[in-house]
Amino acid sequence: SGIYASLSTAGKIIFFAISPVAALVLPIVSKKANKPSTTRKDLLLLTPIIMFIGISGSAAFFLFPKLIVTTIFSNKFGDAAIYLPLFGLVMLAYSLSNIFGSFLVGLNKFRSIWIVILALIIQIILINIFHANIFQIISSMGLVFFAQSMILFGYCWYATRKTD
Repeated sequence: SGIYASLSTAGKIIFFAISPVAALVLPIVSKKANKPSTTRKDLLLLTPIIMFIGISGSAAFFLFPKLIVTTIFSNKFGDAAIYLPLFGLVMLAYSLSNIFGSFLVGLNKFRSIWIVILALIIQIILINIFHANIFQIISSMGLVFFAQSMILFGYCWYATRKTD
C-alpha cells in the first residue's frame, strides 16, 4: 500500500502540471456552447499542449524513476520506481479524460457522464479481478483511462462537427 501511495502522489505531478490548461477548457468552451463547431479549433489547440506536458512528465518518469521516487519519498519507497513510468502514462490518460469530460460539460453534453460512470464500473470490476500485484492494478487503471479518454475525445470530435 505504501508503494501505491507513493506512485499516486508522484503521478499527481503530471495531473497538476496539466491542471492550468484544464482550468481553461470549461470557460473557453462554455462561452462558445451555442456554436459547438467553433470549439473544434480549441480542441485541436489544447490537446497537443496537454499531450506535450503529459508526455514530458511521463518521459521524466521513464528516464529518472529512481531519482524521482527517492527524492520525493526517500529510499523507503524505492521499489515504486519500476512502476513509475507506466503510472505516468496512466495519469496522462486520466488527465486527458478529465479535460475531454470538461470540454463536453462546457458544450452542455451532460450525457457524457454515462461514459465516465461506465468506465468507473469497468475499472472496479477489473481491479477486483486483477489485483494480485501493483502492476495488474495499474494496468487495469491504464486500460480504462486510455479507453475512456479515446471515447470522450471521439465524443468531443462528434459534438464539434459542423451541422449545417
